[in-house]
Amino acid sequence: MSMVQILYAIYAVLSTLSFLALAGYIFLIWRGQHARLHSMPGLSGFTHKAVRTFLFLAAIGFLVCIYKGTEAMLSWMPAHLNSDEEWTSAASVIALIFTMLGGGILIEYILHAHENILSLELIREKALGLEAILERSDSPRRLDDLKKEFEGKIKALRTSRQHIIGISAAAQLPETQRAESFRYLVWLIDNQKSKLAHGQQ
Repeated sequence: MSMVQILYAIYAVLSTLSFLALAGYIFLIWRGQHARLHSMPGLSGFTHKAVRTFLFLAAIGFLVCIYKGTEAMLSWMPAHLNSDEEWTSAASVIALIFTMLGGGILIEYILHAHENILSLELIREKALGLEAILERSDSPRRLDDLKKEFEGKIKALRTSRQHIIGISAAAQLPETQRAESFRYLVWLIDNQKSKLAHGQQ
Protein backbone atom coordinates (compact mmCIF):
# COMPACT_ATOMS: atom_id res chain seq x y z
CA MET A 1 0.00 0.00 0.00
CA SER A 2 1.43 3.34 -1.06
CA MET A 3 1.64 6.43 1.13
CA VAL A 4 -1.12 8.07 -0.92
CA GLN A 5 -3.43 5.15 -0.27
CA ILE A 6 -2.64 5.24 3.47
CA LEU A 7 -3.36 8.97 3.66
CA TYR A 8 -6.58 8.45 1.69
CA ALA A 9 -7.65 5.68 4.07
CA ILE A 10 -6.95 7.90 7.10
CA TYR A 11 -8.93 10.72 5.47
CA ALA A 12 -11.82 8.35 4.75
CA VAL A 13 -11.92 7.12 8.35
CA LEU A 14 -11.70 10.60 9.91
CA SER A 15 -14.26 12.10 7.55
CA THR A 16 -16.68 9.22 8.19
CA LEU A 17 -16.23 9.50 11.96
CA SER A 18 -16.78 13.26 11.78
CA PHE A 19 -19.96 12.75 9.77
CA LEU A 20 -21.27 10.14 12.21
CA ALA A 21 -20.38 12.32 15.21
CA LEU A 22 -22.17 15.31 13.68
CA ALA A 23 -25.20 13.18 12.82
CA GLY A 24 -25.22 11.78 16.34
CA TYR A 25 -24.97 15.23 17.85
CA ILE A 26 -27.86 16.49 15.71
CA PHE A 27 -29.89 13.50 16.91
CA LEU A 28 -29.10 14.42 20.53
CA ILE A 29 -30.20 18.00 19.83
CA TRP A 30 -33.45 16.68 18.37
CA ARG A 31 -33.99 14.59 21.51
CA GLY A 32 -33.05 17.54 23.75
CA GLN A 33 -30.18 15.58 25.33
CA HIS A 34 -27.11 17.31 23.85
CA ALA A 35 -26.31 19.31 27.00
CA ARG A 36 -26.16 16.06 28.99
CA LEU A 37 -22.81 15.35 27.35
CA HIS A 38 -21.35 18.03 29.63
CA SER A 39 -22.94 16.77 32.84
CA MET A 40 -23.11 12.99 32.53
CA PRO A 41 -22.71 11.48 36.03
CA GLY A 42 -20.09 8.87 36.77
CA LEU A 43 -17.81 9.53 33.81
CA SER A 44 -14.49 7.71 34.02
CA GLY A 45 -11.37 9.32 32.65
CA PHE A 46 -11.57 7.21 29.48
CA THR A 47 -15.26 7.95 28.94
CA HIS A 48 -14.73 11.66 29.51
CA LYS A 49 -12.01 11.70 26.84
CA ALA A 50 -14.32 9.78 24.52
CA VAL A 51 -17.01 12.44 24.98
CA ARG A 52 -14.50 15.20 24.24
CA THR A 53 -13.34 13.33 21.13
CA PHE A 54 -16.96 12.93 20.02
CA LEU A 55 -17.57 16.67 20.39
CA PHE A 56 -14.32 17.49 18.58
CA LEU A 57 -15.24 15.25 15.62
CA ALA A 58 -18.74 16.74 15.53
CA ALA A 59 -17.22 20.23 15.42
CA ILE A 60 -14.93 19.20 12.55
CA GLY A 61 -17.91 17.80 10.65
CA PHE A 62 -19.85 21.00 11.28
CA LEU A 63 -17.00 23.19 9.99
CA VAL A 64 -16.58 21.02 6.88
CA CYS A 65 -20.31 21.36 6.16
CA ILE A 66 -20.05 25.14 6.46
CA TYR A 67 -17.00 25.23 4.17
CA LYS A 68 -18.44 22.96 1.47
CA GLY A 69 -21.85 24.62 1.71
CA THR A 70 -20.35 28.10 1.30
CA GLU A 71 -18.19 26.88 -1.56
CA ALA A 72 -21.23 25.37 -3.28
CA MET A 73 -23.29 28.57 -2.88
CA LEU A 74 -20.45 30.59 -4.42
CA SER A 75 -19.72 28.10 -7.19
CA TRP A 76 -20.96 30.65 -9.73
CA MET A 77 -17.72 32.60 -9.26
CA PRO A 78 -15.36 32.14 -12.20
CA ALA A 79 -12.24 30.03 -11.74
CA HIS A 80 -8.81 30.82 -13.10
CA LEU A 81 -5.44 29.12 -13.50
CA ASN A 82 -2.86 29.91 -10.83
CA SER A 83 0.92 29.80 -11.12
CA ASP A 84 0.86 26.00 -10.63
CA GLU A 85 -1.60 25.69 -13.51
CA GLU A 86 -4.39 24.58 -11.19
CA TRP A 87 -7.94 25.85 -11.38
CA THR A 88 -8.76 28.01 -8.37
CA SER A 89 -11.65 30.27 -7.44
CA ALA A 90 -12.22 33.08 -5.01
CA ALA A 91 -15.11 30.99 -3.68
CA SER A 92 -12.68 28.62 -1.95
CA VAL A 93 -10.85 31.49 -0.24
CA ILE A 94 -14.09 33.14 0.86
CA ALA A 95 -15.44 29.80 2.10
CA LEU A 96 -12.29 29.18 4.13
CA ILE A 97 -12.38 32.64 5.74
CA PHE A 98 -16.10 32.36 6.46
CA THR A 99 -15.64 28.91 8.00
CA MET A 100 -12.83 30.06 10.28
CA LEU A 101 -14.69 33.16 11.44
CA GLY A 102 -18.36 32.25 11.22
CA GLY A 103 -17.89 28.61 12.20
CA GLY A 104 -15.81 29.54 15.24
CA ILE A 105 -18.41 32.07 16.37
CA LEU A 106 -21.23 29.54 15.94
CA ILE A 107 -19.37 26.86 17.90
CA GLU A 108 -18.68 29.35 20.70
CA TYR A 109 -22.37 30.30 20.72
CA ILE A 110 -23.37 26.63 20.99
CA LEU A 111 -21.00 26.12 23.92
CA HIS A 112 -22.45 29.16 25.72
CA ALA A 113 -25.96 27.83 25.06
CA HIS A 114 -24.94 24.54 26.67
CA GLU A 115 -23.66 26.39 29.72
CA ASN A 116 -26.98 28.23 30.00
CA ILE A 117 -28.89 24.95 29.73
CA LEU A 118 -26.76 23.42 32.47
CA SER A 119 -27.33 26.49 34.66
CA LEU A 120 -31.08 26.15 34.19
CA GLU A 121 -30.89 22.46 35.08
CA LEU A 122 -28.96 23.31 38.25
CA ILE A 123 -31.60 25.89 39.21
CA ARG A 124 -34.39 23.41 38.50
CA GLU A 125 -32.72 20.69 40.59
CA LYS A 126 -32.24 23.12 43.46
CA ALA A 127 -35.85 24.27 43.24
CA LEU A 128 -37.06 20.68 43.40
CA GLY A 129 -34.89 20.16 46.47
CA LEU A 130 -36.39 23.22 48.16
CA GLU A 131 -39.87 21.97 47.34
CA ALA A 132 -39.05 18.58 48.87
CA ILE A 133 -37.82 20.31 52.06
CA LEU A 134 -41.02 22.34 52.32
CA GLU A 135 -43.15 19.23 51.91
CA ARG A 136 -41.31 17.51 54.77
CA SER A 137 -40.70 20.55 56.97
CA ASP A 138 -43.20 19.38 59.60
CA SER A 139 -41.55 16.02 60.26
CA PRO A 140 -37.96 15.63 61.57
CA ARG A 141 -37.96 11.98 60.55
CA ARG A 142 -38.89 12.77 56.97
CA LEU A 143 -36.28 15.51 56.93
CA ASP A 144 -33.67 13.02 58.09
CA ASP A 145 -34.62 10.68 55.23
CA LEU A 146 -34.34 13.55 52.75
CA LYS A 147 -30.97 14.57 54.23
CA LYS A 148 -29.63 11.04 53.75
CA GLU A 149 -30.84 11.13 50.15
CA PHE A 150 -29.04 14.43 49.49
CA GLU A 151 -25.87 13.24 51.23
CA GLY A 152 -25.90 10.13 49.05
CA LYS A 153 -26.06 12.33 45.96
CA ILE A 154 -23.17 14.45 47.24
CA LYS A 155 -21.07 11.33 47.74
CA ALA A 156 -21.90 10.05 44.26
CA LEU A 157 -21.04 13.41 42.70
CA ARG A 158 -17.73 13.55 44.60
CA THR A 159 -16.82 10.11 43.28
CA SER A 160 -17.81 11.15 39.76
CA ARG A 161 -15.64 14.26 39.95
CA GLN A 162 -12.62 12.29 41.15
CA HIS A 163 -12.92 9.96 38.13
CA ILE A 164 -12.71 12.84 35.66
CA ILE A 165 -9.11 13.58 34.74
CA GLY A 166 -7.47 16.17 32.52
CA ILE A 167 -9.55 19.11 33.79
CA SER A 168 -7.80 21.88 35.71
CA ALA A 169 -10.84 24.03 36.53
CA ALA A 170 -12.52 21.46 38.76
CA ALA A 171 -14.64 24.16 40.40
CA GLN A 172 -16.43 24.70 37.08
CA LEU A 173 -17.54 21.09 36.71
CA PRO A 174 -21.31 20.53 36.77
CA GLU A 175 -20.69 17.82 39.40
CA THR A 176 -19.04 20.38 41.69
CA GLN A 177 -21.85 22.89 41.26
CA ARG A 178 -24.51 20.25 41.87
CA ALA A 179 -22.70 19.07 45.00
CA GLU A 180 -22.63 22.64 46.31
CA SER A 181 -26.39 22.92 45.75
CA PHE A 182 -27.03 19.71 47.68
CA ARG A 183 -24.75 20.89 50.52
CA TYR A 184 -26.84 24.04 50.74
CA LEU A 185 -30.02 21.95 50.82
CA VAL A 186 -28.53 19.80 53.62
CA TRP A 187 -27.75 22.98 55.54
CA LEU A 188 -31.37 24.11 55.10
CA ILE A 189 -32.59 20.76 56.42
CA ASP A 190 -30.40 21.06 59.53
CA ASN A 191 -31.65 24.60 60.02
CA GLN A 192 -35.28 23.51 59.72
CA LYS A 193 -34.73 20.63 62.14
CA SER A 194 -33.19 23.06 64.62
CA LYS A 195 -36.25 25.30 64.36
CA LEU A 196 -38.56 22.34 64.91
CA ALA A 197 -36.56 21.26 67.95
CA HIS A 198 -36.71 24.75 69.50
CA GLY A 199 -40.43 24.92 68.76
CA GLN A 200 -41.09 21.70 70.65
CA GLN A 201 -39.25 22.91 73.74
